Amino acid sequence: MMKKLAGITVFLTCFFVLVMFVGCSGAKLPTEYITGIVTLDGNPVEGASILFSPTGEGGALPAGGTMDKKGKYVITSMQGGGHGAGAVVGNYIVLISKEESTFVDGPQPRYDVKQVLPRVYGDVEVSPLRAEVEKGKNTIDFPLLSDPGIEWVPPERRRR
Repeated sequence: MMKKLAGITVFLTCFFVLVMFVGCSGAKLPTEYITGIVTLDGNPVEGASILFSPTGEGGALPAGGTMDKKGKYVITSMQGGGHGAGAVVGNYIVLISKEESTFVDGPQPRYDVKQVLPRVYGDVEVSPLRAEVEKGKNTIDFPLLSDPGIEWVPPERRRR
């Protein structure tokens, strides 16, 4: 159980803070249904988090979800909508991440956290993943590769 919780802690924290902030604002924007399949080298990705982050070109609110055993996700809006409420029409940078943690016992017990997916897919500054949400039902699949062809550099080492 701790293994799964550690893997999605950051995503869920951001998700629920935004849900509380935006969900309490009163005004609701119309959202469109979004679903799809995420694969890594052709295999379904289970238990990863997906976040649609607005680019400022139409998309107004972040929206996210998680993958089931078959790699399927359904997006829920950050404005407090129910499961499958979707996202506002517009353009988004898509972030997909999955972490696994293992408990290491010893004199200084700790959790070792390992990124399961290439880090570029979960970094808003370098993710190559994009989505355009249109009016109506949207099916957007993301076929990820173990070698995305983009080298991930930690933010503190990036040139500004």
